[in-house]
Amino acid sequence: MTSSFSPVVFVVDDEEDMRLAMQLILKTVNLRAELFATAQDFLQRNIPDVPNCLVLDVRLPGYGRTRGPAEAD
Repeated sequence: MTSSFSPVVFVVDDEEDMRLAMQLILKTVNLRAELFATAQDFLQRNIPDVPNCLVLDVRLPGYGRTRGPAEAD
């Protein structure tokens, strides 16, 4: 399996240290991570047709705990 078809974990967090820590953790189990500082940056990304997962900071500025990026003002 090539890296372009390997599963990817999308990490959205406004804190760079958290994004980098998540990337290191995921790397230890051979998962590729793509990092985003804002939900808007993530939403502009074309999602590849591979298994994927989203890790989202529930306290992301501008978003409530029960509101997702598509529902934000």
